[in-house]
Amino acid sequence: MKRKVFSMCCMLVLSLPILSTQLPAIKMEDPEIVDEVGEAPLAIYDIVSAWFFEDETQPEYLFTAMKIRDLSGRKGNAVYSIRWSYREIEYVCVLDTHFFKDDIYRSGDPKRATNWQWKSMPECEGDYDIEESIIMWKIPKSSIGNPSSGDVLENTRAHAVPGFPYNFLFYLIRQDYRDFAPQEPGSYGNNYMIQY
Repeated sequence: MKRKVFSMCCMLVLSLPILSTQLPAIKMEDPEIVDEVGEAPLAIYDIVSAWFFEDETQPEYLFTAMKIRDLSGRKGNAVYSIRWSYREIEYVCVLDTHFFKDDIYRSGDPKRATNWQWKSMPECEGDYDIEESIIMWKIPKSSIGNPSSGDVLENTRAHAVPGFPYNFLFYLIRQDYRDFAPQEPGSYGNNYMIQY
C-alpha cells in the first residue's frame, strides 16, 4: 500500500510541470511595449517590456506577458497590468499579488476601475517565471470583446504599482514607486493585430 501511495505521489509531482506549462512559449523579440530599465526605484515594479501573442492551437485565447527587472524579491501586495483599447473600449489584464492570499489573474473591461468593478472582472489563467521575471496571462477572447483575425488592439500600456497598504505608506512618505510603460503620459506602445 505504501508503495502504491508513493508511486501516485511521484506521478502527481511529475505531472505538475506539465499542468503548469499550458501557456505557450513567449517569443521575446519585438515586444509591443518597451520601457526604460532602472527608472523605477524598486526592481519589483520596474517594467522592462510587454507582449501580446497567440497560439494557433488555442485560437480562443489571447496571451500577454510582462517582463519585470527582478521578480525574485516579490513580496506583499502589488498590481501588474497591461491595458489596450479595442473598438474604443479599454480592456485590461491584471495580476493582483497579495501577502496572505493567493494571486489573482483577471481580464476584461475595468469600467471606471472602482474596487467593486475591478473585483467583478472575470478571472483568467496566468503564471509567472521568477527566474526570467516574466508574468503571463491566458485571456479568453470572449472576456475582451471577441476580437477576431485582422482586428487591431490599440493604445497599449503596462503598469506595475504597489498594492494596499504599501501604496498608502509610499504616498505618506511621498515616494512614487509606480512604473508605467511607456513612461511618458499619453504615449503608447505598438498596436497588436489579432492573428487567429
